Amino acid sequence: MWEGVFELPHYVILKKDFDEEIGETYTIHRHTIPSFIPIVETYETTMKEGVSGLEQFAQSLHRHLILLSNRAAIVARLKKVIGVEEVKTDEAVRLVEVVTAEWSAKIMLGEKAERCVVIDHEKSRRKDVEEIILDQSKGDLVERVSMAM
Repeated sequence: MWEGVFELPHYVILKKDFDEEIGETYTIHRHTIPSFIPIVETYETTMKEGVSGLEQFAQSLHRHLILLSNRAAIVARLKKVIGVEEVKTDEAVRLVEVVTAEWSAKIMLGEKAERCVVIDHEKSRRKDVEEIILDQSKGDLVERVSMAM
């Protein structure tokens, strides 16, 4: 459910230079992009084409930020699931740990797929719960975690 709050904006300030042999060039002057997003690599791959690479650069960064926002929204929803005692995550919100009274799940959120390992409190693997969490035909991740409870 949409909460009606804006996320913090991110900025990239490019410095415009002129090289007599190449023409207009840009360098990254300042930015507020999180450190785990590969801004330098993205810049180097997209800006080989000069000014025409600016749009690709912006779109690629936008995609990374949208994926981050989507993962953060999933974590926020997981925290509200009845029976979930704790949700922990790394800075990039790629590795999520969901703790319940019965088990603990470590879920890797990838761009196209998820991976998951579930261990109960006696240190035994719970493949039955893993199957429910990974079965994408049963809804989104939050719904699947709810069903696994």
